Amino acid sequence: MVRRKRRLPVGWPIVLVLLLTIFMFGVARADDPPPGAQDVTSVLTNVTLTVSQNGGSISPGGTISSTDPILVNVSFGVPVEGDEPTPANPVKKGDWAEFQLSNAFALTSGTTIPLNTAGGIRVGTVTFSTGSGGMVTARVDFDGDDE
Repeated sequence: MVRRKRRLPVGWPIVLVLLLTIFMFGVARADDPPPGAQDVTSVLTNVTLTVSQNGGSISPGGTISSTDPILVNVSFGVPVEGDEPTPANPVKKGDWAEFQLSNAFALTSGTTIPLNTAGGIRVGTVTFSTGSGGMVTARVDFDGDDE
């Protein structure tokens, strides 16, 4: 006489619940900005843009040599919650800022770099791109550490 094991039909309800969960709720992707994310270019403080070559600063309208390396330095302050005095429009995770750099040169190497504070805390990511008319733009996405 062969004994049969009694099985409870538990597997199918679990599969059904998982399928319903997948289809009932929206999927959030990493590249979707958080709700309320905004352009904060005008909120940044002490914005400076310097283009230099061969150790010398190049003024707007100046001449850039196409054979020598170019150094572009953009610096700015980021008002955040917790600053004193409390900023009216603090920068939040997911916000972004854009800077037009120049149309006098073209991108030739990597176009994305991490943006860190002097203390090594990741603030965001800078993406360089070339738009219409050859204008090179730097977009800063404030997607860094939660500190």
